Amino acid sequence: AVGLYCGLIPGPFQMLGAAIFSVAFRVNLPLALFTTLYTNPFTIVPIYAFTGWVGVELMQLMGVGAELPKPVFIANGLIVGGIVVGLGTALFCDLVWRFLAWEARVFKAKYLEHRRRVEQARQAHPGSESGSESGG
Repeated sequence: AVGLYCGLIPGPFQMLGAAIFSVAFRVNLPLALFTTLYTNPFTIVPIYAFTGWVGVELMQLMGVGAELPKPVFIANGLIVGGIVVGLGTALFCDLVWRFLAWEARVFKAKYLEHRRRVEQARQAHPGSESGSESGG
């Protein structure tokens, strides 16, 4: 989540922001640094266009910044959109990750329970493990 949020920081400050937030929130630093790489020369234009659009729409919806010159309004929209989209993306991906991790724990618990039952069945009936031992 930290890397996804900091990936929207403009310029070369993405990894610095990810490092600072990783230390502050005590999360996985290498993973946070790696996750910032979703913004790269191929993806940055559509991502910033979307975040700018979200920010401008939100500012217009709230009636904020209409008195500003258009370039300043759009730059502020990019900042507002970056914060909103960054938080939304980070929250969504964090929830998805937590769900997948929970599912993995449940799957592992069910698997271990199944293995325990199989082992108990083998111990209760030691000669019935395979049908080919009868020499037939």
